[in-house]
This record gives sequence, structure tokens and C-alpha cells, in this order.
Amino acid sequence: MIIKNRKPSQQAGRQIKRIEMKKNNRKIQEKHLPNFSGIVFGQGNAKIPESTLIANLTSAENCPSRKLGLCRVEECCYARKCERIYPNYKKRNLAIEDWMESASADEIYELMEAYIDQHEN
Repeated sequence: MIIKNRKPSQQAGRQIKRIEMKKNNRKIQEKHLPNFSGIVFGQGNAKIPESTLIANLTSAENCPSRKLGLCRVEECCYARKCERIYPNYKKRNLAIEDWMESASADEIYELMEAYIDQHEN
């Protein structure tokens, strides 16, 4: 049986939009971080809207709260779990951390603004 002119479900439509956003984010980022293949800022997830930028400013390994003994969620830390399960996630976070430490505030702002502008257009 062939179904013609069937529209994608709302969930499929959101997934397609997310894939396009990720492609566009990579293009924007190449200008700022030409040697970095990951994405610096995510946009939304299952719990928060796509209009929210998500950034890991540090790796879980170098978490200041944990190092100072102030972390209240060390046993169930989402970042530590991801870095333990997915080795590339940890590498990505370490690379972003290095860039965040070496980039100027203007460079970080410019990249954030590019992500936001891309999302609004």
C-alpha cells in the first residue's frame, strides 16, 4: 500500500528541524573554531525549548564545585555520567573548556550571537 501526500508527524517535523539547525550551527562555528568538529552550544533538548542555548563551560573532570567539595550531586552528576559513558563527550568538553579559557569575551559573544541569530531566522 502506498500512501501519498502524507505529512510528517509533528515529532518527525521537529527532528528534521533539529537536524537542519545542527548543520547550520556547524557552518556558523567553522568561522570561529575551524579546527573543532563538535558543536559548542546546543539548542534545547527534551526538557527545555530550542530557544535555550546549552553550553558546558568546563568538563566534569575539572568541575570547580567538585574540586572545592561543594558539589551536591556528585553521585548522580549528569555531566560525569555522559563523560564516563561517551569518551568523545569528554574530549569535546575539554576542547570547549580550552577554547572558553583562551577566547576573548567578544569571540564567545560573537559565536553565541551567531547561534541565536541562526535560530531566530
